[in-house]
Amino acid sequence: MVRITATNVKSALERAPGVLKILFFSAVGSQYDHSIGVLKLNHIYDTILEGAVPEVMDIHPGYVQEAWRPILDEANLEPLVLYSWLAQIDHKVPCPYYFKSFGPQHYCTADIRKAVEEVTGSKVNLNLVEKDQLSGYFAQRISEQNSSLSHHYASSCTAITMKWFNLITSGAAFFAPALATSPPRSDIRCEKYDYIVVGGGTSGLVVANRLTENSRATVLVVERGGFANGPRAIVPYWANDLDTSLMIGPTSAPVTNLNNATFQVAVASVVGGATVINGMAYMRGSRAEYDAWEELGNPGWGWNGLLPYFRKSSTFDPPSAEATEEWGMKWDPSVFGNGPVRSTIPDFQYPDLHTFLSSWRDDDTVPKPDDVNAGLGPGAYWAPSTIDAGDRTRTTARKAYYDPVFSQRPNLRLLTEHTVTEIVFQNLRAVGVKITSQATNEDRIVCASKEVILAAGAIQTPHLLQKYAPGVGANFQDHAAVLMIFDLANASFPNPNTITTNATYNATVWNEYWTNRTGPIAAGSSSRVTLLSLSHSTSAAASIVNRITAQDPRDYLPSSHASGPLLKGFKKQRGILARLFGSQDASASSHPFPGGGLAPAVLLKPLSRGSVTVDPADPHGLPVVQYNTFMNPVDADIAVAMVKRARAFWSKPDISVLQPTEILPGPQHSTDEEILAALKSGGLLPTLAHPSGSCSMMPEDLGGCVGSDLRVYGVKALSVVDASIIPLIPGAPLQATVYAVAEKAADIIKSRA
Repeated sequence: MVRITATNVKSALERAPGVLKILFFSAVGSQYDHSIGVLKLNHIYDTILEGAVPEVMDIHPGYVQEAWRPILDEANLEPLVLYSWLAQIDHKVPCPYYFKSFGPQHYCTADIRKAVEEVTGSKVNLNLVEKDQLSGYFAQRISEQNSSLSHHYASSCTAITMKWFNLITSGAAFFAPALATSPPRSDIRCEKYDYIVVGGGTSGLVVANRLTENSRATVLVVERGGFANGPRAIVPYWANDLDTSLMIGPTSAPVTNLNNATFQVAVASVVGGATVINGMAYMRGSRAEYDAWEELGNPGWGWNGLLPYFRKSSTFDPPSAEATEEWGMKWDPSVFGNGPVRSTIPDFQYPDLHTFLSSWRDDDTVPKPDDVNAGLGPGAYWAPSTIDAGDRTRTTARKAYYDPVFSQRPNLRLLTEHTVTEIVFQNLRAVGVKITSQATNEDRIVCASKEVILAAGAIQTPHLLQKYAPGVGANFQDHAAVLMIFDLANASFPNPNTITTNATYNATVWNEYWTNRTGPIAAGSSSRVTLLSLSHSTSAAASIVNRITAQDPRDYLPSSHASGPLLKGFKKQRGILARLFGSQDASASSHPFPGGGLAPAVLLKPLSRGSVTVDPADPHGLPVVQYNTFMNPVDADIAVAMVKRARAFWSKPDISVLQPTEILPGPQHSTDEEILAALKSGGLLPTLAHPSGSCSMMPEDLGGCVGSDLRVYGVKALSVVDASIIPLIPGAPLQATVYAVAEKAADIIKSRA
């Protein structure tokens, strides 16, 4: 029995690294094969588990059999009497209070007698109990309600072990000494803070800022990356080019439905996180999309619950009056506040945008609301960028939430270039984290008296949580993008390609930026986006919705969703998605206009579910990211419809002045099957670096990892505040959403203090 159990435990530990200590509870008799007058232990479990974890503790009912606790309760007797029916020898554990396996001490009953004598200061007699006297002996020593133990003890070590375990876990006073074998971790020597925030990116810096508004609250932020101060981190133009030097992203697992191709996973490693390397789009999802979060069992997390935090985090700086008039720019100031995240619509726009504006303006099927951030859903919009209009530099979480306060707040500490490798627990309570210095490779533990807060993002947070909580790593979602490219034979001058193809123009615009902070270098990427409902994209919308509701979801989900809470949770998500696909309240696809012939089409509401898991070959390395793109064929159908809708737009008379010729996927791919084959063969990216959902905020019976209070199920003092909690990805880049989530999270955490 013990051999099988220990082997299974060892196998589990190998798959879930990072466990620091285990408690092994077993009947003494389970450790020997035969009796030789005294009970000789064969060291079965300690031999198997040796080296599997740093520390193994064990508890044996034998200590109660030898009844030294009742002796202490009868300290008025003279002499004291120690009853024993076992003479144990050859056991590698200290005795009597705190036992560590693999230690130097062996003991027998005489050793226990000596220990009791030392504790009581009295002489102790040793009386042996004969086998036929056991029933009466236990009847005297164990309370009446547990007297059945004596019968089971004589016949089954396994049964009695479970009985003893039940007594211990119910807090029976009889076992007070045994409970002392798991003392509080007062032995941990560490720097202590009220809160430890894991990750100095978007959400981590927001939460740290808000918590340290209370001067008595101490916060440590641990960030794997360092500070980025060069032009690529601050100049808006570089939002067009992902800076991989500030990333640690792994390569994804092969994507089966994309011809087993692998893709870089964007995981920022820099103070400020994704806000330093993203495309700077400041866009919110629709009211209906956030209300879906609330519908999934998260009261207070709908549009009305989040809007105050969207406002609290943001400030919109209007473009100039001249640009507003020339381009017909529109926005709604009421949906913004006076927060630290500054955004604007840049004054500079490439001239070909006039052509696209007129084409969408003439399309009566697409709404034209004022502001993409008002939660109104589908439409053709001006999309702000996170650019500070004061100095025309990128607005990052560092610039918004850290730089303005760090020198005035001694209670806020940011530790850079350190990696959190483990969460440290005591009695299922998170009490700190283990960190490793990248400079010295030295490990140490830092402690949190109130909470450990995970803000490492939807890739790294589940990697840390994998072995501690339910639902971790599942429900992973991202936006996939169709790569559509057109050659524009009659593109205007200048256009986005001019900067890289015309050295004179390049020098001119860079000089303009450094001198005046104006021009295309101050503008970044696209400022126009069109969001389409499913019915805007295809006449087959109703048919697609019917297909979704008729599916057996188990046919198109990972094996982890085959039954239980994850399947139940997905079924509820699927019902919501089917309703949103059939309405005009939420977008199924987006079509940004970067210019220069680029025409990406983005799949906003995937039905396929990916995963983030520990790599069994390298448990302490980067996680395994599986996108599972097109696992659900409905996603593929919608992607094909997006291509056909984009082609229809590019063939409109208004656009013909540019003389576009399709390069990707290519006009030779005309049927649905041909288009899909082209997408699977390099025409689609499974990620726009919008990872989410891997530690979902949903009830536990729906496969959730955290509740609406952001606490991780099954443990205490551990919260998640990043994009991994998003249960359904909204139809927008995640930057604005994560800022609002983090602001709301900070208030939730402060309310617990």
